[in-house]
Amino acid sequence: MNGWLSRLRAGAVVALACGACGGAGGGDEIHVGLAGSMGGSGGRSVRQAAEMAVAEINARGGIGGRTLALVVKDDGGDSQKAIEAAH
Repeated sequence: MNGWLSRLRAGAVVALACGACGGAGGGDEIHVGLAGSMGGSGGRSVRQAAEMAVAEINARGGIGGRTLALVVKDDGGDSQKAIEAAH
C-alpha cells in the first residue's frame, strides 16, 4: 500500500506541475500532459494517479476556476515516440 501511495503522490505532483505550465491560453480547461510507457502495472499506476489527482483538483473547483483535462500519450518506452508526444 505504501508504494501505491508514493506513486499517487508522484502522479499528483506531476499533474500539478504540468497544470501550472499549461494554463497560458484562454479557454475553460487546462490541459495536463502525461507521457510515458503506459503498459504494465507501473504505467497503469502512474496514469491512475494522474487521473485521481485531476479528479480531486477538479472536484475542488480546479485551478483558478478552470478545470483540468488529462491528455495521456503512451510512448511505449520509445525515445522517438516520447519526443513526438512532447510536441
